[in-house]
Amino acid sequence: MIIAARDRSECVTALVRPYIGVSQEWNDRLRTMVEWSLTPGLVDLTVELVTAGVLDEARGPIAVNSDFWSILYGTHEEDPSGTARIIGAHLRRAWTLTRAEGDSDPFASGHLVQRSGGGGPSTIADVAEAAPETFVAEVLPFLIEVLEATGVRQESDSLRVGPRWSHFRDGSPSEVGEALFAGVERALCAMASRSWEDGDDLLGMLASSELEALRFLACRVYTAIGEPAADEAIDWLLCDARNLRLGWGGSPLWATRQLIEVATAHCDDQHLDTLCLKLLEHFPQWELGAEARRVRGLTQYHLLSAIPRTRLAPAVVRRVDELQRRFPDYPPTPPRGAQIAHWVGSPVAERAAEFMTEQNWLRAITKYRGDTTDYSRGVPVGGARELARLLGRRAEVEPERFVELAMTFTADTPPAHIVNIVQAVAGRVPVPTLSQLCLHARRIADEATGLAICRAVRVVAKHADDDLIGLLEHYARDPDPRHEAAPHGESRADLHTAGLNCTRGVAADAIGDVLFEQPDRADRLLPTVSTLANDPIMAVRVQAAVAVTALLNTHPDEALELADRLFTDVPIDIVDAEPTMRLLTYALLRAPHRFAPHLAQALNAADGVAERAGQSWVIALGNERLDPMLPDSPDALTAPARRGAAATIATAPEALPDLVTRLLHDEDASVRDEAANAIRHLDQADAATAQALLASFTTSPAFVEHVETLFDVLEARLHLPEQVVLQACERAVAVTGAKLGDLRTGVAAGGRDLITVVLRLYRQGDADVRARCLDLIDTLSDLGAYGLVEALRHVR
Repeated sequence: MIIAARDRSECVTALVRPYIGVSQEWNDRLRTMVEWSLTPGLVDLTVELVTAGVLDEARGPIAVNSDFWSILYGTHEEDPSGTARIIGAHLRRAWTLTRAEGDSDPFASGHLVQRSGGGGPSTIADVAEAAPETFVAEVLPFLIEVLEATGVRQESDSLRVGPRWSHFRDGSPSEVGEALFAGVERALCAMASRSWEDGDDLLGMLASSELEALRFLACRVYTAIGEPAADEAIDWLLCDARNLRLGWGGSPLWATRQLIEVATAHCDDQHLDTLCLKLLEHFPQWELGAEARRVRGLTQYHLLSAIPRTRLAPAVVRRVDELQRRFPDYPPTPPRGAQIAHWVGSPVAERAAEFMTEQNWLRAITKYRGDTTDYSRGVPVGGARELARLLGRRAEVEPERFVELAMTFTADTPPAHIVNIVQAVAGRVPVPTLSQLCLHARRIADEATGLAICRAVRVVAKHADDDLIGLLEHYARDPDPRHEAAPHGESRADLHTAGLNCTRGVAADAIGDVLFEQPDRADRLLPTVSTLANDPIMAVRVQAAVAVTALLNTHPDEALELADRLFTDVPIDIVDAEPTMRLLTYALLRAPHRFAPHLAQALNAADGVAERAGQSWVIALGNERLDPMLPDSPDALTAPARRGAAATIATAPEALPDLVTRLLHDEDASVRDEAANAIRHLDQADAATAQALLASFTTSPAFVEHVETLFDVLEARLHLPEQVVLQACERAVAVTGAKLGDLRTGVAAGGRDLITVVLRLYRQGDADVRARCLDLIDTLSDLGAYGLVEALRHVR
């Protein structure tokens, strides 16, 4: 289903939609499908699954620090609008769960992560930039809900602020919450002019809100609209003195000051005079105290000095000069890093790009060659890089047209333009057309286009022609990377990630994809794979492992030799990556004695390496391919290695049930945590094995820690002997006790599944079973188990 979902997502969606919520088993399948195969065609289904709670525990399937945001990686570039819809569903689901628990902050309640290991902030930023209208429609209502629920007035006449989005930071967002707000700000500014022309009333709602965060957004939108809204913007500033103090944490007036600067450059004289008069009389409360006399007039100075001096009346000019002399050490200063507090846009408007001719594009490319940022328009705009991204977005819409445009580029054209076109059209134009484009890109920019070309070949790996193969061979010798991500012994960056972001690494990865799709290319590519497998940079070797693994299908002897060399004379940290761990596992199964020393070293290495090695160890053990030099018992493994073994064998407990039992009783809690997941996969085992494993689980320390897992499994109608299921239920009630009636715990919610199982046993069992069920029901009643009364109403 995972593979089919990638290629035939619409068909798969139609087939699986009736099974949403049918059983835990089906929910697990659907969750796994989305985790591994999210594509634009699955967006509608994914939104339904998020809304239904099926994806509450979803996370990226590869990295240990992955989370929900990891799932969106890649799709957010292919379908930013669809990704925005998924983000919106995720936020609404978190809000629903938060409110159900009586809370008002989904971050504090834990239903939304702040620190994302799956690139949440960057994904949010990209989606907000690429699909601003959809992003605002999906995310802004969530922000408003949270702000309304948490906002309070710090003073009787102040705007309401809350724990989230009350102090706007001036740097690139590092947390999900900050990124959501910054993304809405960026998206609103990007669509500001269109919304103004269309008469959208969203700005009016923001401008009149009693929430400071929404007033801030209104201020930014007015600034982005600029000249057309100049008079209205000044009316808004004048209507409420609270609008005169909007800004960032490091510069609380700066947003108001920017709006004044933009609006007064275009407003009529009457509005200008009225604003000047208002500012000359404006002294915020904090400047009026006796102790604040030395700073009285500072706010006035910062705001008046934003007005173009040429438009000021002589009396106002004199006042500004006086204030400047009074505050020589307090000049108007943007918040530190404010230039990156929001995303820099293209120097050409998104809407204008839809109507540009080829000559228009070439003139724009010539005009905006630099990488400086222009703040004169209110919303910062960049140069070549930002224009190139816009060019790429248009190329996605009209790929053939923009390939023709790119073929006219020369060595004097900034490489970013052809790079973005190559990335945009891969998979959207015929392979021969893509080949010619990539060859041209190499001719005019070579090294600068290596990553984009290799990634493009990955997209069409199944049909890559000789020219594209030749480009992979060329970039497999590229000088990038020149150095390791970090020296050995220090904190090392994720090798897999580093490999996917350097030219030789991506070339190796693309060659692996080609070899899997076109095995007949193996003879030609074998020398290149050999070179990459011996690369001096570990991140490149990690990606070369993909190609070596592919060669096992066509050139097993050469592949094993390359694998041996790949793991030799490098730090054992190289195993701490998914491609190399998979290669080591396959190599162990084919040549246990040859690769046992590599595994032995990894089993005794640092935590991350040992954990991955434990996965390989248990696969070799289960396939009876464990060399005598390696331990045949988990007792001889370190805790991280046992944890890796437990995580793997838990997905197929029927293979080594005795080992699962041992790991359920492990002295290390993290090992038990992984082993407990085996209970979710008992449907794969025969009845006797499943019965034995369930009995082992209920008597193990892991049971106390993961009793909710039992609720899920039993409610899924697992076919086990009644006595075994009843014994498990009795043990669960004894362990959980009063928690079954405490709605603040997850046990209470899971207890409803246990009640369902007990009642089912009562209806189906003999006299002895029914008597024990009644005893259990009495105990559940005494504990006030959540859902019991409602469930008993339907029992006759």
